[in-house]
Amino acid sequence: NTGILLKNRIYAGKDSKSILSGTAIINQGCENCSSDMNFSAMREQGAKIEFMPAQKISAIPEQADHSAGIYTPTDAQILYLRQAGLGIIEIKDVTKEAFMNNY
Repeated sequence: NTGILLKNRIYAGKDSKSILSGTAIINQGCENCSSDMNFSAMREQGAKIEFMPAQKISAIPEQADHSAGIYTPTDAQILYLRQAGLGIIEIKDVTKEAFMNNY
């Protein structure tokens, strides 16, 4: 019984191009295996991100999931940080650090 857990996280800078990819393979004879692939990104203006999760499944797994998402700070989060006295650059730095460290 094997589990595959893949969590990729990227911060894409301005006008950058990024690809997040990964392949989980569940071979025959591994019926109770599980696979969970998660791709997360935060991006600056003009950044392009391509998510490419793949699963090659030759048995009936216990589970085989995948997800992808792009994080954007909410207006409420930005307002809270502004009211705490942070400037635009500081807010960008704080939200990037929070995203990259999964806060």
